[in-house]
Amino acid sequence: MSDVLTAVEACLIAIKSCCSPTKGADGKLYEYARDLRKNETSAEDLLWRNLRNRKLDGLKFRRQHPLDKFIPDFYCHEKKLAIEVDGSVHDSKDAKESD
Repeated sequence: MSDVLTAVEACLIAIKSCCSPTKGADGKLYEYARDLRKNETSAEDLLWRNLRNRKLDGLKFRRQHPLDKFIPDFYCHEKKLAIEVDGSVHDSKDAKESD
């Protein structure tokens, strides 16, 4: 797993312990998250292959799961941990401002 983390520059975000995995998310956000899952980047695919099916310390990760008004690339509710994988999609001026 350490090879994946060194190969993929990941920005880790701690989620407040009071945050529910679906608190505040609306239906449109779920549709958008579904579209993001269908069009994942190569970096997201690489990391997902190593997180899915509890491959990392038995922890369950969700991919492109809405949290409030955000959609992190990966989320582990048990650890209240969101992972946002940086890549070219974050290089535009608009993306940098919204990140």
